[in-house]
Amino acid sequence: MHYKVTVEPADGTAAGWFVQYFRWVSPDAPEPQMHDLLAWTEKGGKFTAEVDLAPGEYGLVCHMILAGREVSVRLDPAPKVTQPRGQQWPLAVSVPATRTQITGTRYFLVP
Repeated sequence: MHYKVTVEPADGTAAGWFVQYFRWVSPDAPEPQMHDLLAWTEKGGKFTAEVDLAPGEYGLVCHMILAGREVSVRLDPAPKVTQPRGQQWPLAVSVPATRTQITGTRYFLVP
């Protein structure tokens, strides 16, 4: 299935964040292979990339560095979030002033 990934940094810049995804198999499977999203297009402080995913369960990870950074990440069309339970899109990630880095992860199902 084809998805558009959109990242909206609070300050509209590409500084201090990057996004990866992986195919989730099971808790006892070997460590999953991470795939970088690299081909970003910027328009008006929003960054978009596209990805094609086969059916299955995936994880989307937003890595953040620099205290005070905030981003919102969403997929279009919005797939069903499987973990954390009860969560929806977008994935909001922010680095607290007392930290230098943080990651945010959403697991989702591709039909």
